[in-house]
Amino acid sequence: MPEREVIMGKEYPMLVVKPANMKSNMEKVVAIAAEGGMKVTGVSKGFCSIPECCRAMLEAGCENIGVARAGDLKKLKAFDPSIETLLTRIPMISEAEDVARYADISLVSGMEVMESLNEKALACGRTLKVIIMQDIGDLREGYYDQEEMIRDAVRVEQEMPGLMLYGVGTNFGCYGSVNPSPDKMELLTETGEMIEARIGRKLDVYSVGGTQVLNLVPEKGLTDRINNARCGIVSITKAPYTWEADIPDRLDTFRLRAEIIELRDKPSMPNGKMGSAALNEKRVYVDRGIRCRAIVALGRQDIGEGSDSILPVEPGIEVLGSSSDHTILDVEDYRGELRVGGYIEFNINYVACMHLTMSSDLNIRII
Repeated sequence: MPEREVIMGKEYPMLVVKPANMKSNMEKVVAIAAEGGMKVTGVSKGFCSIPECCRAMLEAGCENIGVARAGDLKKLKAFDPSIETLLTRIPMISEAEDVARYADISLVSGMEVMESLNEKALACGRTLKVIIMQDIGDLREGYYDQEEMIRDAVRVEQEMPGLMLYGVGTNFGCYGSVNPSPDKMELLTETGEMIEARIGRKLDVYSVGGTQVLNLVPEKGLTDRINNARCGIVSITKAPYTWEADIPDRLDTFRLRAEIIELRDKPSMPNGKMGSAALNEKRVYVDRGIRCRAIVALGRQDIGEGSDSILPVEPGIEVLGSSSDHTILDVEDYRGELRVGGYIEFNINYVACMHLTMSSDLNIRII
């Protein structure tokens, strides 16, 4: 793919994006999921649905693209109307018209929203596929009462011509820290098959999110009916808290470049009466004497909380901490050349990628 620059702000901060690396990573995810009988929905919310990265996911074998916001649905359809989109956040009633117009599939978990989606889909002359969500322990979205879920699924099938009852789904690890397990897969399968018995046909999709479901593939912890995995974080960064393994030979899809705005020797221990740092953070300082320090022009507003959101690519550079729009680095042990106006390059985690790509002050360079 030729280099293309998308200028969304000033030169820095700059996010250098390599969709070919995204494709390589997701090909491995697709292969692992296939061993468990699942196809993959590539979830793009972690990088704000950059279209070229979404296309790379599809080229890697993902069945469709999962987005969390209606604005991204419109962006992807404008980029390529043939991309099949799945809305991963249950819709707001206020965005029902956009969902009905631009989504191909939507996760749903309540009759009020489904009634609105049905009305808007009919007005648009479209049929929206819906996956009804079951909450089986993580306490995010979904029906907690199995009978209520079955009843509403039957109502969608029989009374809502603007909607197609496409399948059932569930989610793990995003709120309640609950991991997928064989008994949870059995419960989702049981609910789906009870719905099938009531409507007289098979459902197309039994969908599980997120990447944690890949943990069940080696141990044969999936039922034969679970056929869709919604995976996103693994395309951006290693996430051992989500998936115990990691894809082999991972490639960095995203690199962050931040401009140096100050470079000088300073004490490593603050001097004066001390309280909380920016954003009420309690910090511990170690007196290491006079050290060369750099400040780069980005902070928590850009990368989220935690100094571990970004990791310098070059050895000898240490992230000391961030305020809302400054990040302080110890560069005493760096053996290269640094200058004010130059940049330092970082690997980024999922949280930083999510924050950066939602910023209007970011220069995205796609290679």
